[in-house]
Amino acid sequence: MLKMDVSSYFASIPHEPLVALLKRRVGANGVLDHIERIVRVCGTDGRGLPIGSLTSQHLANLYLGVLDHRVKDEWGVKGYLRYMDDFLLFGEREQLMTYRRNVVGVLQDLGLQPNERHSSLVRTRTGVPFLGFMVFPKVIRVRQCTWRRFRMRYRQIGADLKRGRVDEDEAAACMSSLFAHLQAFDTWRLRRSFLSVSK
Repeated sequence: MLKMDVSSYFASIPHEPLVALLKRRVGANGVLDHIERIVRVCGTDGRGLPIGSLTSQHLANLYLGVLDHRVKDEWGVKGYLRYMDDFLLFGEREQLMTYRRNVVGVLQDLGLQPNERHSSLVRTRTGVPFLGFMVFPKVIRVRQCTWRRFRMRYRQIGADLKRGRVDEDEAAACMSSLFAHLQAFDTWRLRRSFLSVSK
């Protein structure tokens, strides 16, 4: 399996090709003018979108849609997964080496660069690090760094509640969000053990 992502994705999205793509997709001129103003106000040197903005998330997804169509429609890759600028391609080693060269070419055409430190060929049976989790063929486990952040955030919410920085409803909402994220994966025993120790 090939794991890749884009170097400094949000900060490096070039405005001109993004606006050109929008012009092909958006029919309403008023809407297009408004989006174009948002794009051009952000970043420096004609590049970049603000991290965290909903508009940026949609535009960033749209921009890498070009890669999606190349991978799925032109190259016929059956095993492909992308979340924002993190993506996985599945196949045999020789295939994956070709895909990697092709992906680098598409990214360069888009004015982007792959993050070489996070680009690697991985055997799926040994686990694939993806979005803070280790994905195995039959189970998805939380990574140690993600688990450490969870525990730190859990303790911080408890401390904020004790000091009166948040009320019980706010603390409960934060805790619920933390645990909901973990519940999407195979963490039942981990959560049960953590809660029994934290009482």
